[in-house]
Amino acid sequence: MDFFKQLGISETTVPGIDLEMTPDLAYRTFTCSGFHEEQCATKQRVLYCSINAWEAEPKLLLMEQGVKFARVLARIKAPAAMVHACVANPGSSSMLRRTHAIDQPLKLWLQTHLVEQEDMSCLELPAENTALESCPIGLPLLGTFSYTGRRCLLPSEAQRFDEAQLEAEINTWNFFESQRRPQGGFANFLVDNGEDLTVTDELTGLVWQRGGLELASLRTINLAVEQLCRQGFAGWHDWRLPTLHEAMSLMLPGKNSQGLYLHPCFSREQPFIFTAARCHPGGYWLADYRQGRIFRGAGSSPGAFARLCRTVV
Repeated sequence: MDFFKQLGISETTVPGIDLEMTPDLAYRTFTCSGFHEEQCATKQRVLYCSINAWEAEPKLLLMEQGVKFARVLARIKAPAAMVHACVANPGSSSMLRRTHAIDQPLKLWLQTHLVEQEDMSCLELPAENTALESCPIGLPLLGTFSYTGRRCLLPSEAQRFDEAQLEAEINTWNFFESQRRPQGGFANFLVDNGEDLTVTDELTGLVWQRGGLELASLRTINLAVEQLCRQGFAGWHDWRLPTLHEAMSLMLPGKNSQGLYLHPCFSREQPFIFTAARCHPGGYWLADYRQGRIFRGAGSSPGAFARLCRTVV
């Protein structure tokens, strides 16, 4: 039981790892109506393992999932060869993008190291806010120059778009999108705020997190945003999810050295993020800096990371 206390699981989470739970089954159990109604009617949550293959190096994750709730509890440091072999197995793929169920060899490894031995050394616990290495980021320091350009005010209110409306907005603002508008490009003017946590875009008047929030459901992300605002992250209390336009303003026409369509001052640990925009008829629009695309996603399953912004007053 101490093992699960150290993980910081919720009071309603069953203290045991369900090695038979898959990402698809978790999605159907806790997201889709009509499945496992008795469990969905409670606040019960479960622990299970899945592989996130968004990065070049896939990650084996310990997930905590419930109704309208999902979060990454830890990265599991299983042998890399076993994780890669599982991803290469076509039978492990999920209906959820680049998410894989664990195969039998990984189940046996997890049974030994986590279920039976409860070996905490196998786990890499995420920081509450993804920490950034303190390093030069190649931007001018805020206040060391006078910005004389005109400010471009992007829509800051959450909106709802269907596919046709989305494409129209991308074209109107000339945002880069690798499939919808590969010839586009939005020219930011980023400056370093000098505290390793944020940068300011002088063109749009937005302050951005250089890092962000871990992969989670939208509900969990929103709770984390509220907490950051209460704590006054980087000295401010008005952080929020970016609108579709704001998130797209960061998307660059070419990849950086980390393989993202994003300025290298931003962490690579948030390759795709929630926006505040909803899809019509349902779901949310996500910005994918790995693919240079906007795509539809669900809010309930562990759908995306987050990079927050605020408007300079």
